[in-house]
Amino acid sequence: MSNLRGRALSGLGKILSLASRTQFNKVVLMCNVGRGYLGNPKYIAEALQRLCPNEFDLVLLVNEEDRTAPSYIRQVRRTSFAAQQELATARFWVDNVRSPRYVLKRSDQIYIHTWHCYISPKRVERDVKDHLEPEYVDYAKADGALTDLMFADNDLYENVYRTAFWYDGPVVRCGVPRNRPLILGDEEQG
Repeated sequence: MSNLRGRALSGLGKILSLASRTQFNKVVLMCNVGRGYLGNPKYIAEALQRLCPNEFDLVLLVNEEDRTAPSYIRQVRRTSFAAQQELATARFWVDNVRSPRYVLKRSDQIYIHTWHCYISPKRVERDVKDHLEPEYVDYAKADGALTDLMFADNDLYENVYRTAFWYDGPVVRCGVPRNRPLILGDEEQG
C-alpha cells in the first residue's frame, strides 16, 4: 500500500471512529493479515455461531474472497473503506497478528489478540527488539496497549505474552481455539 494511500486511510479511519456508533453484536475477524478464514479467528467465529446461532454479525476481513468461509460470515476486502466502516462499528475485533492500523479503537470496543504462532524455540517481539525496525517496535507497543484479552493454554504461552508482547492485560486460560478440535477429536467441538 502506498504511503499516500496509507495516510488517507488513517485520516479517514480516525474520522469514522469518532463518528460511528458501536453495534454490540458485530465481530470483525482477521487472520494472517487477510489471508482468509483460518486459525483462531475461524474457530472463534464457529463457536459463536454454534452457541448463539445468527446472533452475531460476523465479518471477515480478507485480501480476496475465501470460498471456504461459511455463508453466515460476511467477507469484506481488508484494505477497503467498507472494512474501515466495519471496524469502526464493531464491538469486537479478533485478530491473530496485529490490530487494524487505520481505525481508532474506542473504549466500548474489545480487541482480542489470538496470536498466530505455536510456541517455538525462536524468540519474538520484545525479545528481539534490537533487531527490529523502530516503526515495527512502535506499532507492536501500540498494539499491546490496545489489546484487551489474550488466550493461553499454559504457563509457557502466558509468559511469552507477558514478556515478549508489550501486553499486561488479562490472559484467559481456556486453551487456544484452533487446538480444541485436535484435543476433542471433533471439528464441531472447536
